[in-house]
Amino acid sequence: LIKQIPAEKITRPPGFWKRIALDVLVVASAVGVSFWYRGYLAGESPFYIFAIAIAVFSLLSLLGTLFAKSFARRTFIIFLQSFGLISFFYHEPLALLGIAAAAVFFFCVWGEIATRRELENSVEIRFFGVARAHLRKLTTALVLLLVLLIPKFDPSQPVISEEFFSGIFRSSAGIVKNVYPEIDLSGSLGDFAESLAQLELQTDPDAKDLTPPERERKLIGIFEEKLAGLVNYLKSFTVAVTPDEPVNSLLYRILLLVIDGVRAKAGEWFTAVWALALFLILRGFGTVFYFVIGAVAFSVFHILVASNFAQVTYEARNKELIEFL
Repeated sequence: LIKQIPAEKITRPPGFWKRIALDVLVVASAVGVSFWYRGYLAGESPFYIFAIAIAVFSLLSLLGTLFAKSFARRTFIIFLQSFGLISFFYHEPLALLGIAAAAVFFFCVWGEIATRRELENSVEIRFFGVARAHLRKLTTALVLLLVLLIPKFDPSQPVISEEFFSGIFRSSAGIVKNVYPEIDLSGSLGDFAESLAQLELQTDPDAKDLTPPERERKLIGIFEEKLAGLVNYLKSFTVAVTPDEPVNSLLYRILLLVIDGVRAKAGEWFTAVWALALFLILRGFGTVFYFVIGAVAFSVFHILVASNFAQVTYEARNKELIEFL
């Protein structure tokens, strides 16, 4: 009989499919950021959904860097995610999309190099040092992308659309409401003044000894004082103010007046100045953002290790490594 020769068994390294799945999730989350950002700019999706999409993408991108052994492979994934982030902005000029994708690719590769240098230069894995090296450049790339893809300035149109401003205002008002439940920014200017009056009366120790009629009279007096102060202050912006106007609409009109004043002074440099100011503001918020993502990623990383989904191993030089089981 002919001796049977067993077929050569193909063996794959541990975590082969897990790495592929993670890479797919990174690229898919980048496409998700593009989808939700376009929806947010169009007023079709709320801001918090877009923020969650960015957070998920940043988290997966950091984990992808931690578990990737090949720099060439990570560079290819960064290339794919760069185009994924602009995938739903196909209506924009091709040159703009090329600049945006190139900027994202450049900063993400820079972050990848910085992350690998951090990993190579330490025996133990200093997680927050690694996360900071990666997320700082990723945050810069994302902020630059967001600024580049914001609808371009048209002198005949407001620099900031009312829908865009309303989305930011609603998110900010919600944060204020969580911290100070008594303050109401969702209603009219009169409602806001009344909420301030209520808050002042509640914190006044002498008000506890007043009878209900006296409290009512005192509240009315504080309300009128607050409302008059707000109206006089807002009139300094040369806008017509009525107590029944929503706070959202009033602040939007004031913002447009301020921007028009800056535009008149800056002239042709206005677009560049506006883009730079917006970049610096968003990048400032991004600093807080990547600290939060780093903390979340630290928890997720330890959950993966504790659940035997990943492990920390050592090289012959006693250097910690991260890999899938």
